[in-house]
Amino acid sequence: MLHFLFYIVVFNNFIGQNYNKPMRRKISAILICFLITVSASSQNSKFNQLKNRIKADLLLLQTKTLTGPDNRDYDFYDNLDAYCNRTARKISKLLLFDEARTPLDLSDFKYNEHIAMFELSAKTDDKHNIRIYNFGYDCGGSRGWITYPIIQWTNDAGKLFTYNLSQKINSEFTGIYALPDDYYLLLGDEKGSGACRVRTAYVIRFKRDYLLLDSPAFVNHPGLSFCNVEFTFNEETKELTCQAQEMQTTDGEVFYDISAFNLQYNYPDKTERNKMYSLLSIDYNTGEFKVKFSNGKFHKTRKSNSEPFFRVYEE
Repeated sequence: MLHFLFYIVVFNNFIGQNYNKPMRRKISAILICFLITVSASSQNSKFNQLKNRIKADLLLLQTKTLTGPDNRDYDFYDNLDAYCNRTARKISKLLLFDEARTPLDLSDFKYNEHIAMFELSAKTDDKHNIRIYNFGYDCGGSRGWITYPIIQWTNDAGKLFTYNLSQKINSEFTGIYALPDDYYLLLGDEKGSGACRVRTAYVIRFKRDYLLLDSPAFVNHPGLSFCNVEFTFNEETKELTCQAQEMQTTDGEVFYDISAFNLQYNYPDKTERNKMYSLLSIDYNTGEFKVKFSNGKFHKTRKSNSEPFFRVYEE
């Protein structure tokens, strides 16, 4: 843009010496329109070039992952996570272009949806115009699909921002819920193994031009992740409910698999773990907990019933 301004100044000096005032104005206006058109065309070209590189990444990913074990490129597989992170960064850059202000036309990205994909999974229509795009692939193992989420948003002035969320977490976020003071709750899920579908609740916050990812919404953590549960959120009461999987004994008796709430792996420090159990107030009879958001944190909504949980799983 600076070199365009330089050209305008030089050209104005030239025409000032050779043309009268009305003619100078006309020529200057034509020149400015021409330079704006050239600038816009250049930006559009950069957008399309980057889009084509992302398409090439998806095509290569399909080609490499479609091969069987006997023909597999193990050098590529050894660096697959780094490759996908680079692609996610490219997508993050693509979403900064003005062409990406409205949701991208993803039909233009050709891929085998069973091998690799690029999709819009969640969005809002509020002042931040949040969009969460997912790039991912089927790893072919028990983990299954691995998702790289990228978030796009605008500040109060309408400026576009993006962030590669997969640097923090791999999850396909399908729900975005507004909380007070520019906090938002993201709900998503991701296959963890053949026996585990990981459900995630994650709190983010927008503050001026920044996306905050370390809000201590759950004790000292921004998120929760459990296997084989269901998260639901009440937008009016700001209550988050988590329900454990319902199961049956061989006699047909219903019970709930509250082992999903065992926090020893994620919270090795027992003091912090006990604070989390106290917050969640897990009811082992119904297999659920409820927490309510206020003042930047989730708080328990009832007297703790987690003591039986401690006795069963931690003693």
